[in-house]
Amino acid sequence: MSGPKSGRTANEPYRRWSVVLVDPHYGMNVGYVARVMMNFGLRDLVLVSSRGHSDKLGTKAARQYASHGSVLLDSARVVNSLRSLRSEKGLLVATTAKVVGAPRRLIRRPMSVEELVDLAAGRDDVALVLGRDTTGLTNEEIAECDFVVHVPTWTDYPTLNISHALAIILYEVAKGYHGMHGLYGMSHPSAQELSALDEIVSRTVDILGYEGGRATKVSVLIRRLAERGDRTEVRALMGVLGKFLGHASHGHVASSTGNA
Repeated sequence: MSGPKSGRTANEPYRRWSVVLVDPHYGMNVGYVARVMMNFGLRDLVLVSSRGHSDKLGTKAARQYASHGSVLLDSARVVNSLRSLRSEKGLLVATTAKVVGAPRRLIRRPMSVEELVDLAAGRDDVALVLGRDTTGLTNEEIAECDFVVHVPTWTDYPTLNISHALAIILYEVAKGYHGMHGLYGMSHPSAQELSALDEIVSRTVDILGYEGGRATKVSVLIRRLAERGDRTEVRALMGVLGKFLGHASHGHVASSTGNA
């Protein structure tokens, strides 16, 4: 399914992230990873091949399942170890399914994808390290990374296919980025505009006779709606409330004692 083509450029920092596959076993999974990368606009595919698995890039299965992402197989790099990426990447982020029932075996505390989005916001020097499609990453490999991220799944069958895990992570990263910077031309209100709205809402609920927890609840709900809304919508709301306050200042509005 093709999507809108406007407003999506290579200036998005996460599109310069690298995706690192450690000793991939199945060409099909390598292909699927390349396809997911292409879906989200990432271009740098790296294989850590200490056991001679670099040939998985050229298999028929890899190219078949990569679809249009097969161009990434042609440009993929092969390195001998994760350590060799240290000179070019500021953050190495491992992925793991080893959370439930095995906290003491983990070298690092896993973070959520949302935490990763906050941590890596605006950075373009991140490498997402995907474990083997058979056994995952070893503790030693996780220890070589700066952080480890976990996608929560059903505990009876927690292990995701590496390409599925990558798709979920990149979706959340892209959503987080565009939530801050506007998607498809959408422009979110600035901090100053939100602060001005808070002031107008505070004065409005005061005039309407809302007190205590009721006033706080209304103010918080409006703030949350505004944070997710478009700047034009927020400005329109501020205009309406401003006009209301103008009428109220001339005694044309009576306070309300009814329920919200």
